[in-house]
Amino acid sequence: MGVSMILDIFAWIGIAIALFIFGLLIIPIRISGVGGINDQKGIDYQLNLNWAFGVLSVRAVTGRPMGIYLLGICLGRMPLKTEKRKKTDSTAVKTKASPWSWLRWMRWNFTDINHILSRFAHAGMLHGYLYAEIGLAEPADTAMLGQLARLIRIDGRRFRLLITTVYEYETINIRAQIRSTIIIAYLGMVVLGLFLQKRIRLMLRGVPKSVKKEV
Repeated sequence: MGVSMILDIFAWIGIAIALFIFGLLIIPIRISGVGGINDQKGIDYQLNLNWAFGVLSVRAVTGRPMGIYLLGICLGRMPLKTEKRKKTDSTAVKTKASPWSWLRWMRWNFTDINHILSRFAHAGMLHGYLYAEIGLAEPADTAMLGQLARLIRIDGRRFRLLITTVYEYETINIRAQIRSTIIIAYLGMVVLGLFLQKRIRLMLRGVPKSVKKEV
């Protein structure tokens, strides 16, 4: 085999990889899902992800392994498992940021947060809804959640987000349905455009952070 033929093979491999990456960036990824969380019934979900109009797809349903399909033919299944964190001997204790600090941060940056969410929803062509009814053990935490819910409430034609709080009993009941079409190249341009805005960078620097304390 001559040197020129070897170079041709590498050239064609490079072209094939470049075309695959280009297709990955511009061919839409369609995502659809429905599911919920209930403190009595647990978690249920059904998720479908399709790339290149169904050439490659991923399907996941409650209680079943996630399936990967090529042109409708199952290539394999992967069980969805959650790994338990290993205990460490470190004496450092991670203290989470106060919920009230999050509330203050969201109030101060409400306009920018709303702008970011709107850009992502538009870029992802998001449709659907998320409804939640939540009651926490501490009334103060429920009140804080209620204030957050009023800030992030969405009542649009394509997507609705509504969180209601209850004080009479402790409960978590969430139901959601989404449909989205993502073009990775376009989404990347949106993210880059947001990071180029100075006020967005300043907002992200002010995100409440967890602190590690030695005990």
